[in-house]
Amino acid sequence: LNGLEDPDAGSVECVHTALSAILKDRGGELKEKISDIVSHMMNILPKVTKGDAVRGTMRSLVEFARHYFEGIVEELLETELPIPSHRIEALQTLASDSSLGVALVDHITTLLNSSPLYERVVGEDGEEEKRPCKQGEVATSALGEIFTVDGVEEALRSRFSPILCCLLLRVGAIM
Repeated sequence: LNGLEDPDAGSVECVHTALSAILKDRGGELKEKISDIVSHMMNILPKVTKGDAVRGTMRSLVEFARHYFEGIVEELLETELPIPSHRIEALQTLASDSSLGVALVDHITTLLNSSPLYERVVGEDGEEEKRPCKQGEVATSALGEIFTVDGVEEALRSRFSPILCCLLLRVGAIM
């Protein structure tokens, strides 16, 4: 994956071709490496300056997600707020894929429905305090970013009721 940073466009294309071939043929055997591969991709993306390299990396991520969808999405959502732009782009790319878009929306709404609203943490003063749950905040932000993707309207329209119920329950529970 370090070849994604290569200044030669031909080298970058070779890395994408090889990665796509490996993921198509052997993607099912890489379960234990999901976190490492996705983390490495996300660490390299901010350094990649060529549009073709970014698009190729996203294509590879989509191919990998076809094998290990939940693991990929969980790894992408394992971040701080605000969500880094390269992770947003990865989530939006998954959302715009016709075979993954509805699954992504369903996964995020399920995550929101099952995650606690608050978590208890020990503050700087040693007192326990309630803070919004990071997982729910990141999932909410990710869902908002998915709403901005062109071409996802049909997937969102088909899931309108579950999305609306999820968001209304979150708002109602906080108030």
